[in-house]
Amino acid sequence: MADTPTNPFPAVSPLPNAWSPDAGGDPVSPYPPQGTVSPMPGGFYPVNTPYPGSPLPVEMPQEQKSSTPIMIGLIAGVLVVVLATLGFLVWYITGNNKGAAQSPATPQTTTQTSTITKEAQPQRSAPPVRTRESWAPPAGFAACSGMGGAVLVNGVTSCDFAENVTSDYFSSGGSSVIHDVYSPVTGKYYDMSCSGVGTDSSGNSWALCTGGNDAQVYIRR
Repeated sequence: MADTPTNPFPAVSPLPNAWSPDAGGDPVSPYPPQGTVSPMPGGFYPVNTPYPGSPLPVEMPQEQKSSTPIMIGLIAGVLVVVLATLGFLVWYITGNNKGAAQSPATPQTTTQTSTITKEAQPQRSAPPVRTRESWAPPAGFAACSGMGGAVLVNGVTSCDFAENVTSDYFSSGGSSVIHDVYSPVTGKYYDMSCSGVGTDSSGNSWALCTGGNDAQVYIRR
């Protein structure tokens, strides 16, 4: 005979369904009837629910981007293009007008023929050629001895005074005025004025010094 396992636990009868029709419950719903949900205790409110007495949240309007800068940029660009076009037109027109104004007109050449009648000029004779005469001492002058004929004096002048005049004349470099020439005859000093008078036949240049008491001295230079 085979062994039959035995259940060590006693059989448990199921609990009666409290909501079954037999127990007087709702024959439709297997769950107990739900009563009215009471509000939550004070101080607890659902999320995103305003507190009592607080204003309702107001949605902030989203900031709209202004299109004014864009419009200003477009207008400025249009103005730049217009001004550049006007400037080019003015430059082009002015350059063409200036070139037309500067283009030289074709000169007209007028040839005039004139007849010039020359009158016969009278023939003029050549001026006579004058030769300069050589200088010669005037009459009445004598050469001082010992001076080699280079000093001539008039009748009121001594050769001693004439030698002093000649010495001072050459020492002054042929000055036109000689001061304080000493006369051994009178023992006085005299100023003499000298100037050139001409060239003799031998080519020697002469000067005349005058002063004192009508003294005249010719000096060969």
